[in-house]
Order: sequence, then C-alpha cells, then structure tokens
Amino acid sequence: HEFGHIMHGLCAAGDGNSTTLAKCPRDFVEAPSQMLENWCWTVEGLKRLSKHHETGATLPRDLLDKMLDAKNVNVGLNMARQIYLSTLDLEIHGTNPPTTAEGLQALVDRLRPEISVIENPEGANMLRSFGHLMNQYSAA
Repeated sequence: HEFGHIMHGLCAAGDGNSTTLAKCPRDFVEAPSQMLENWCWTVEGLKRLSKHHETGATLPRDLLDKMLDAKNVNVGLNMARQIYLSTLDLEIHGTNPPTTAEGLQALVDRLRPEISVIENPEGANMLRSFGHLMNQYSAA
C-alpha cells in the first residue's frame, strides 16, 4: 500500500500537476495505492514482483494460490474497523459531540465493541493516535 504512495509521487511529479500527493484532492489520495494493491494481488502481478533472491525463480503456482486464498482473511474485521472509525469520526464532528474527555472515552468504549465486535481495552484511548481526525481527512 505505502509503495503505491511512492509510485504516486514519482508518476505524478511535475509543475502544475494537480494530482501530486499533497496537492491532490483528499478523496483521491488513497486511490493510486489501492489500485496498486489490487494489481499486486493477481497471479501475473505476483509472478512479476516475486523472484527467489538466488535462483530468480518465480513463486510456485501452489504457493501463489495459497497466498491468494489467504489474502482476504480478516477482511470483514478490517471493514468493521473502518466503519467504527468512520462512525466515531462522524459522532465527534456531528451535531452533538461529547464535550469532555470522559465523554469521548465513553463514546470509544461504546462504539468499538458495538461496531467492530472487539472490546476496547480498559483505559485505551485510540483517539490520541487517530491523526486523520484533525488533518482535514475526516468522514465529516
């Protein structure tokens, strides 16, 4: 995924290019990375990207198939996490946000297990590291 950001930066370089990383619209910034991710998860893409460091042989087809079969493990949990983060963002930036640190913690403690099916560890406050909330990259 992060390699996609590097490729975006390299391929979109140039004066006046409105799609270069920081200049691109906020809802587009992840598109090149996600497109590259999808391309990488094809048999042809994996064959081109993978070589044995000594022999140069590509990955055997049975290993490629196992990798592709395992690719979507936990996709449901990851999607539930994104829905949780988006809902949390909308609640914080909505019409009736919590007004205290305790209220924010209560919101996190309530929403996380309700949406992502994973309990919030006691005293864990992920808001301290959720940078997207305050950098113009919000769901609101």
